[in-house]
Amino acid sequence: MTEVIDFANSHAPDRITIAGVLAVRCLRYVNETAVAPLKMLPNLRVHSTRCEEQPLFHESTGLYGFLNLQSGIHRMVINDPGQRYLPRAIQVYVPDRSRVRAILEKGGLPSPGSAGPLYADAIMRPSVNYPLLPGESAIWGQVSDNNGRPLAFSRLQLATRHDDSDTSVVSYSDIGGIYLLRLSGERASFVVPEDIDADGVPDTSGELTATFDRELSIHSLKQNPLGLENPLDVFPENFDSLDPDDPAGPYQLESFSLYNPATDEQRLPVGAVMPQPSIQVGRRIRWDIKLT
Repeated sequence: MTEVIDFANSHAPDRITIAGVLAVRCLRYVNETAVAPLKMLPNLRVHSTRCEEQPLFHESTGLYGFLNLQSGIHRMVINDPGQRYLPRAIQVYVPDRSRVRAILEKGGLPSPGSAGPLYADAIMRPSVNYPLLPGESAIWGQVSDNNGRPLAFSRLQLATRHDDSDTSVVSYSDIGGIYLLRLSGERASFVVPEDIDADGVPDTSGELTATFDRELSIHSLKQNPLGLENPLDVFPENFDSLDPDDPAGPYQLESFSLYNPATDEQRLPVGAVMPQPSIQVGRRIRWDIKLT
């Protein structure tokens, strides 16, 4: 191996750009706002189902870099050993950089326009084990069918607020039907008292609202993955871009009821209007979901 390759191997940030074929950037999901801040995540396991190669994580760039993947389509599976994030799979097309590598191994420089490495992003959603920060709001629970069986990979979308704007949070239940919806932008609201009395005495002392309802929708997979040897195989790699209401897609809209085990409160659908879970600012509240 030439000095160029040796130099690249000893300098992690340069390695993937000189001789690499694929760089995966794992990002923490926040919400559906396009400008929401995304944090790059270390300490994840990233691998191709076609190859045994283990990537090198680059601290300075936040990239998981691969050097030896064969060109072509790869299914990249991403897991968190700490179980803070839901497992994820993405599909990528790895470019053929064999000619570039051959030139580098001979000590030459690739010609302008030579195939570069592929850069791919994977959005990682928090699981029920995610450690919430003090003051963060969340709801969690289990999604089950009308027979009480847990439903894996159900799609949940909850209305929320972020930077004083309306948005939503999307997540999925895990293999046991457990979900977490993290609402990092929710804040309590305060109504300032108005001075409308003639004597100058405010007619109200103000109102603080820290509990409120939010609109929720549930889609389940048409094919229940429970019982399969590898349930993640039925989870579409492009789920982030799918329209859950597409009749030809893998999801179907569901009617559901809500149950809070702590208060024994049950919320039922009224006709086509689905119940809404209560959110409490700064707390983690359980709402179990049962399809009806």
